[in-house]
Amino acid sequence: KIETVIVKKEKPEKEIHLLGKVKPDERLIFSQTAHIAGRIEKLYINFTGEKVRKGQKLASIYSPELVMAQKELFEILKGGNTDSPLAKAARKKLKLWKLTNNQIQKLEQNGEVKTEIDILSNYDGYVWDLKISEGDHVMEGKKLFEIVNLNKVWVLFEAYENDLAWVKVGDKIDIEFKSIAGENFKQKITFIDPFID
Repeated sequence: KIETVIVKKEKPEKEIHLLGKVKPDERLIFSQTAHIAGRIEKLYINFTGEKVRKGQKLASIYSPELVMAQKELFEILKGGNTDSPLAKAARKKLKLWKLTNNQIQKLEQNGEVKTEIDILSNYDGYVWDLKISEGDHVMEGKKLFEIVNLNKVWVLFEAYENDLAWVKVGDKIDIEFKSIAGENFKQKITFIDPFID
């Protein structure tokens, strides 16, 4: 018996099972750097994985430059004109070192030079890498912490070379996690690494 069929163009489908790992989204890993040179007097974050909020105290730093900048501001304010160009310039200098308006206001209200200034987190997230210890001398621009936001993560799958023909951006995928039994997450492939491992 001979059967004939009309040749037609169709999209072939194949189900592939891939192993993968959950990783932080690299676009959501942030560096918290020192904006002024000094010595780390106190660390309020002691381990990686610790959750932090934007504005939270991470560490305190002693910096001779900050001490001098505060003295300059207090000398200017002694004249009584809090809105003078010199006072504004002195505040701007402190802001360049990432002191908040609130921190500067408290300094002015207390009228006392603080030998230690708090380093506040610029981000919400988790401490991914702790790069300093108490007593460390840091230079301006030194990376102190890496903070990662885990609200979005990547799931990276490894595909064998012979599977690559069946994988393309936009394909629907079902993701199952061993740690979350019975739940299935539906997503799409958004990126395929051009480099073969």
